[in-house]
Amino acid sequence: MSKTVVPQVPLDVGRSFRKSTRYTSVFDRAGLVAIAVLTIWPLLNGGWRTSGLVIACVGAFTFSRLQSSNNSWIIPAFLVFGLAMVAFIDLGGLLSDEAGRGPFGYSNAKAAMFVQGSAAAVMLAMAAGSTMVRRLALGVAFAFAIVPLVSGSVMASLTLAFVVGSFVLPRRWARHAVTSFGVLFVVALIATTAVGIAGAAPGVPNDDRRVTLWGEAVDILAENPVRGGGAFSETSATAASDADASWAHNEFLQLGSEYGILALAAAVFLVLWLFVRLRRATVMSTLALGGAAAVAALAVHACFDYVGHFALIPMVCAALVGTAVGAAESRVTGTRVVRPLHSTPI
Repeated sequence: MSKTVVPQVPLDVGRSFRKSTRYTSVFDRAGLVAIAVLTIWPLLNGGWRTSGLVIACVGAFTFSRLQSSNNSWIIPAFLVFGLAMVAFIDLGGLLSDEAGRGPFGYSNAKAAMFVQGSAAAVMLAMAAGSTMVRRLALGVAFAFAIVPLVSGSVMASLTLAFVVGSFVLPRRWARHAVTSFGVLFVVALIATTAVGIAGAAPGVPNDDRRVTLWGEAVDILAENPVRGGGAFSETSATAASDADASWAHNEFLQLGSEYGILALAAAVFLVLWLFVRLRRATVMSTLALGGAAAVAALAVHACFDYVGHFALIPMVCAALVGTAVGAAESRVTGTRVVRPLHSTPI
């Protein structure tokens, strides 16, 4: 009778993982503080929608983290199936470049959602034990990637690079890749903030509305650094021009303009916290790189558009991150791997 062999984690890896966990416990608590700030501070300033979204994302993260301790493929498979049903119901709207067609009635949000769907499909391919399932999942990832490419969303199309990188990069580069994703997010946030302050950038006309909105968000934050100026749609001079200008087209600057520097700092710290958590998780699971790609795609896109205001998009991202973190944690019990690590090549 054949004997089932449970693969072992090298002792140095297992010890390193636990040692890292001990050393970063304070950092993890700081992340919980950031979540509490993003929940309570907006609520105290009338931002119940923002607080509700944070709670919903924490719920999605927690549920997925617990679920992936048993089967890390279930959440990505559920998300892939759900988005496939959306595509089946309204394929014409998905593939249209008209602004009001498809889910959310906003092409950039539609594109951002299917970037997350592509990341979910890649994570499903990573978690699958069957070659056939891996190939099918990769085919779905490619199909989902068509949506941002044809929708006219340049930024969503560019963020697909994170998803592609999460699958094609060798596992030995995973930690460096997650670090690079975090650096690119910081660069995007600093660049958009600097352009907003300057009012223009090389090749960008002075009357570009997006740059104007970034500048207004920075000005509102500067005038009301502690509590913010309230709803951006009511404090922005440009917002009266049309409905699309009711948003700052930068989720982080808008959060700061509405609720002050504390909320802005908590949001930025939370994104960086996720990158650090996922970077540690790459030691034990390839899914961590997929989760980092989902975070990077959404966070970078959120520096240029208000995709975070469509609640399902950050909730899907939170579910993917929870899956990645839970999968890494579940694979270590003492110094033993309780489930085999599946490789991603097809």
